[in-house]
Amino acid sequence: MTRVADRFEYWNVGSEAYERLLATKGALGASGLSEQLVELVFLRVSQINGCRFCIAMHSAAAQQAGASAEHIDGLAEWRGSRVFDAPERAALAWAETVTLVEDVQGAAAQKDRLLSHLTPQQLVDLTIAVGLMNALNRVAIFLGR
Repeated sequence: MTRVADRFEYWNVGSEAYERLLATKGALGASGLSEQLVELVFLRVSQINGCRFCIAMHSAAAQQAGASAEHIDGLAEWRGSRVFDAPERAALAWAETVTLVEDVQGAAAQKDRLLSHLTPQQLVDLTIAVGLMNALNRVAIFLGR
């Protein structure tokens, strides 16, 4: 039996559920959301959850998707930065709300702000992206990445 403290290649054990999580990530490419925005959201969620592996992976992926060093380096303090535009700010606020699940009642105003930048389908896909990254962070944290 493998203990939680033992590291093992959970991504290679043949879990259909894990493979479907990754397939969901792949489906986000058809969402109409920019790859850069999705990677910034993935990175912010990973920062909140403290998944070091995911932070490193999504920092590199955000850079490959076109995010500037200022975007990546300033992400943890995005509210005080002038680097992020209105759609990015709305998406990052949404990512934090969905991840922290603290202000469900305040989410209605955030949804309205998001819908001024995104289509309803993109809002659903963004919410799924946030939930997906939370799930993948937890898998990586607890299975030893």
